[in-house]
Amino acid sequence: KMANKRATLASREAKEEYRRRRLKAIVSADDKDLPPEELSKLARNDHRSILSILTNQRNTLDTHALSLKNKIEANMQVQNKALPLRFLFTVEGGAEICRSRLRDCFRLWIHGFECAQK
Repeated sequence: KMANKRATLASREAKEEYRRRRLKAIVSADDKDLPPEELSKLARNDHRSILSILTNQRNTLDTHALSLKNKIEANMQVQNKALPLRFLFTVEGGAEICRSRLRDCFRLWIHGFECAQK
C-alpha cells in the first residue's frame, strides 16, 4: 500500500511540475509570432520535459511492480514451506518415501480390517 501511495504521489507531482513549467512558458511567451528557430527550441524543451516526467513515472512504477513481485514471491515461499508434503518436491526420492509409507499403512490397515471381519 505504501509503494502504491508513493507511485500515486510521484505521478501527481510530475503532472503538477509539467503544468507549472508549461504555464510559465505560456505566460512568459511574447505576443509576437515566434521565429521557427525559437519555436523549435521551445518544442524541444517541452519534449525534453515531458520525456523526463514520463521516465520518472516509469521508474516509479517499475520500482512499485518489482516491490509487488518480491512480496508475492516471498508469500509463495512462505506458503510452500507450510505445506506438509513439501519434501516431495525438495528432497530427492521424497515421492518414493511417501509411496512406501502409504503402501505400508494401507497393508496394515487392510490386515487390521480383515482380522476384524473374522
